[in-house]
Amino acid sequence: MKYLRYLLILMGLWVMLVSNMGDWLGAPALTLYAYLILAVCAALPILFPPVNRASPFVLFSAAVVFLIGLRALGGYDLDQRGLQVIAVEVVAIGVTILLATLAGAQINAVQSLFDSLGVSKLQQPVGTFDEGQHAIYREVRWARRYQRHLALLAISINADSLERLLGRQNRETLAHRLAKEAQSEIWHAYALNQLAKLLTDELGDNAIITRRRQHFVVVLAETDAEQVTPIVERLRELSDTGLGLKLDVGVAVFPDEAVTFEALLQQAETLMAGTQPAPLPVPRPRGEDTSKPAVIVASRQEIRATDEAIPSV
Repeated sequence: MKYLRYLLILMGLWVMLVSNMGDWLGAPALTLYAYLILAVCAALPILFPPVNRASPFVLFSAAVVFLIGLRALGGYDLDQRGLQVIAVEVVAIGVTILLATLAGAQINAVQSLFDSLGVSKLQQPVGTFDEGQHAIYREVRWARRYQRHLALLAISINADSLERLLGRQNRETLAHRLAKEAQSEIWHAYALNQLAKLLTDELGDNAIITRRRQHFVVVLAETDAEQVTPIVERLRELSDTGLGLKLDVGVAVFPDEAVTFEALLQQAETLMAGTQPAPLPVPRPRGEDTSKPAVIVASRQEIRATDEAIPSV
């Protein structure tokens, strides 16, 4: 996307330069014919995608031949001054075609990508981390107050698998390598939304799912280390087989590994960001005598019915 923005800015500056060239030089630098051809050469690669399939040299050659033909029909002299003007016009046409072709390739690639993905698929199916932070704090307070287990997951898309997905889509749907940056941003957004949909479909109402920058923070209430392991393995399998994406997952379990929200989040995100696959938490042996509080068996409905006002953390 940055490349496209830079190209559009550069094209705007180029148009200003060409438009005022005659005033700066004190004499007409381009003929009316040249201005008309420049406008056509700038518009064709952007407005008509099939033009980009041909080499820019073809459009450049046709424009130069057309320009010389119009000058000949218009009766322009080919003296030294006339040849200088033609040289300036040819350079202006070449630069305009180059910029327009690059911008057209980017715009057309982005448009093709949006068409193939479907804009409706890019709607965010989960809330942001800031929006869900209060609910996460509430779950941690409940877990601490009633001595219940809780698992916090940090989930991101493996960068290598995303690159492989992008490379495969490039070969299948796009012809211009110039649009790689724009494609990467859009495909990443699409992949994140597809992953969010997978998380909501698989975990449903049993989890709080939020997006924090380029990864997801998921809280599973009443879930210990033994229960969270098959959940993570299933999410990885579904993402790999259904989306073609590997997942980097970090897990922190309350109260086995941390007892505050900040500590849980830091541990999960640290494991997620590790270069090696994050190890899943190891369940403590049943009957093990530890200083950790035992888990009280109580239903969620009983907790909500008796917990009208919960003190702040």
